[in-house]
Amino acid sequence: MNEEITISGNRIYIVFESVSFYSAEQRVDRVCALPVSYVTKLTKK
Repeated sequence: MNEEITISGNRIYIVFESVSFYSAEQRVDRVCALPVSYVTKLTKK
C-alpha cells in the first residue's frame, strides 16, 4: 500500500491505494482533500 500526504495552498491531499492495487483489473488511487483549517481545528482543544 502506498500513501502520500501533501499540502497545497489551503488544502491537505491524502493519496492512498488499495492493498490489492497491483492485482486489480482497474487500478484506482483514492484522493481525499481536506481544508487545512479542518485539521488544525482538531488539534486546538
